[in-house]
Amino acid sequence: MDFLRAGEIIATLRISAISTQRASCDRPEGSAEILVGDRVRLSSGAPAGTVDDERPPATLTSSTAAAPPSRPFSVGGWLRDHGYRGRVGLRYLGVTDHDGFGSSYRQPALDVRLDGSPQGAAGLRFSVDARSRRTFRTGGSDAPAEGRTRVYRLLGEWRVSPRLRAAAGRQYATGLTAVGIFDGVSVDYDATRWSFGAFSGVLPDASTFGLSSDVHEHGIHVGWRERATGRSRWQVTVGAIGSYENGEINRENLSLQARYAGDRLFASAIQEVDINRGWKREAGEPALSATSALVSVRYRIRSHASVNAGFDNRRVVRLYRDRITPETEFDDSARQGYWGGLEYRPTAGLRLGLRARETTGGSSGVANSVTATVRASWPAVTGLSAGVRSTTYRNTAGSGRLHSVSAGATLGRTHVDLSGGLRRETPDGPLAADNLHWWGIDADRRLSNAWLLLLSFEASRGGLERSDQLYANAIYRF
Repeated sequence: MDFLRAGEIIATLRISAISTQRASCDRPEGSAEILVGDRVRLSSGAPAGTVDDERPPATLTSSTAAAPPSRPFSVGGWLRDHGYRGRVGLRYLGVTDHDGFGSSYRQPALDVRLDGSPQGAAGLRFSVDARSRRTFRTGGSDAPAEGRTRVYRLLGEWRVSPRLRAAAGRQYATGLTAVGIFDGVSVDYDATRWSFGAFSGVLPDASTFGLSSDVHEHGIHVGWRERATGRSRWQVTVGAIGSYENGEINRENLSLQARYAGDRLFASAIQEVDINRGWKREAGEPALSATSALVSVRYRIRSHASVNAGFDNRRVVRLYRDRITPETEFDDSARQGYWGGLEYRPTAGLRLGLRARETTGGSSGVANSVTATVRASWPAVTGLSAGVRSTTYRNTAGSGRLHSVSAGATLGRTHVDLSGGLRRETPDGPLAADNLHWWGIDADRRLSNAWLLLLSFEASRGGLERSDQLYANAIYRF
């Protein structure tokens, strides 16, 4: 699916998942932002010369020409009619501890996401992302109930022209992955072959995530890219960021980002270089120091086989997870380091993988691991899928194995996944081996086009851990 502006392709979307009612698409990072008024050209696969080839591209509009059919009043419908989209989520997380050493807790939560352009306000767009939760602890803890509300985005954008954008509020820097959330203003200009952006603001309070004026942060970035045509695309971005706390240097650094996507090769790299001056130089730091890097490379040998490799030494990576499992905990602890692997797809529904990793930091310390995976799917058989994973590892404290299995199926509007696993660690010393096993069930039910219900339960047993985890989420989308 191609998006055109002024006769040129500005973005190409590829369908990544499809069902009888909807499809999900991936948009390459280097493509321009899609706006109301852009034209759409869909490649349906029809032979050349058919009627489809003569059909002109459709044009995106903010509303249809015909009046919508009458329907009962609803808040979501009213917001949609006035140019807004979003979701409201009611979440519940309950953890029950059975070993007597920890504490159990219950955590209800509310999420709100809203994006849209008010009617009659050409070029204006507003975005809100807020999450609130309250934690009640029982057993092993006398801590009072704790409430927390965090606003991750509260933003007003003004599209001055198809190429120029200005924004104010709580936001991310659109051109730099190294910059987190800040409260301030930003300007971005997106030309055909290059882009420029600048931002200035203050960082939220580290503990409460509220407004704070302690740390000021400013930055600029310049990018170059290949035109959105052809079979290969590349993009390079260079940025400079400085943060200052109470008038003193907090951190000054350069950010280098590069990305290439071709028929066979995909590569991306992010490198941060700290500039040390003032009190940092006096403390013995070098003038320049490479502090954070992430490199990922994938090469497709044939249509059904590819190799991949990478390196990650980022010190802090914030991850948003609905819930944490023993498997995700293990993978997160072994993030820093080197890896290389092979992926083979003998058939469309079967995927085999093998990856070796050397961990150089994090909670795992220095370790080596080898992971083999098998994933199979049969879309024609009620969306049936199954997977097996086996990891062996060795660190300074001993050796271990992690094995997990999963299976899923779709029945109408309901999808169910079953999973389980075993982790066995054998210390080098006289301590006995530690075994941890878990099992879980996940289900999601699409009640209607607007309502989605998710439920999951997981039980973990072994060693000092005996806990149950219940998660529920009701999502209303409009």
